[in-house]
Amino acid sequence: MYCVITADVNKSRAVVDRSGLQKNILAVLSETNAKFENDIVVPFTITVGDEWQGLLNSIAPSYQIIDFFRQSLTDISVSYGIGVGQVETSFMPRTSEMDGEVFRRSRNALNTAKKNKSEIIFETGNEPVDVLLNSICRLLFAVRSKWTNRQKEKIILYKNLRNERKVAKELGVTQGDIHQAIKAGSGKIYIESEEHLNYFLSTYA
Repeated sequence: MYCVITADVNKSRAVVDRSGLQKNILAVLSETNAKFENDIVVPFTITVGDEWQGLLNSIAPSYQIIDFFRQSLTDISVSYGIGVGQVETSFMPRTSEMDGEVFRRSRNALNTAKKNKSEIIFETGNEPVDVLLNSICRLLFAVRSKWTNRQKEKIILYKNLRNERKVAKELGVTQGDIHQAIKAGSGKIYIESEEHLNYFLSTYA
């Protein structure tokens, strides 16, 4: 059972510098393909317009990859459809040349995400699992959407460094300022929930 992530930029026609956006996406996809090389069967590439897609060997790293996209493409809104299933054609250098259940589920999940204005939708073929995963992702998005830009910067840096003093030093503020931002944004609960989500995906895979 393979996993496909299909991503699409929301309201991309409103972006003034479309060429710059595409160059940025291409650079991030290149980084992603290198960083997650052991998890990727067919590399992430742009399929059409501002949409990209890649094939993974399992669902386990899917949220981590999306989180990498999220942290790398900070100025745009993106919807993600994650599908799990079989590949029914030969493996090719690009996913756009392939077909199968996993691709159909990923596409359907993306369409659902865009229709419901959700960030991430999973379609695994197991309804109880999908309900659980999609509910968690909606809650995480609801928490994150309330962060100010400054809160986001502090919480994400804390997520990467796991030390309030190091975050404070890097941002040139007090540790108390970092602690308050994390507390106000439910940062530790958010990070812990992401860790539990990744753990579930790894065991489910």
